[in-house]
Amino acid sequence: MLDAVSGGAPGDLGGPEPLPPGGLAAMVGRDPGRLRVGVLAHAPDHAPQVADEVREAVLDTARILERLGHEVEEAYPARMLDPGASRRSSTR
Repeated sequence: MLDAVSGGAPGDLGGPEPLPPGGLAAMVGRDPGRLRVGVLAHAPDHAPQVADEVREAVLDTARILERLGHEVEEAYPARMLDPGASRRSSTR
């Protein structure tokens, strides 16, 4: 399924990374090594806010990833918080 839906979307900056040889399905079961994971557990001020249950699920997942040895920090593309970004990307 991931191989089928992988790729860019209108408004994306740059292009998607090429899929690994054999696609994403070939990566199942492989050790990914230490990952750097950005977490955003709140919605932008101009958008509907995230339900408490959703925020807790995101933070629980972040804690699990940390326990697995990954680097987790609050990080996201600044464009995600830009109120006009979705309007601009939908007109391209």
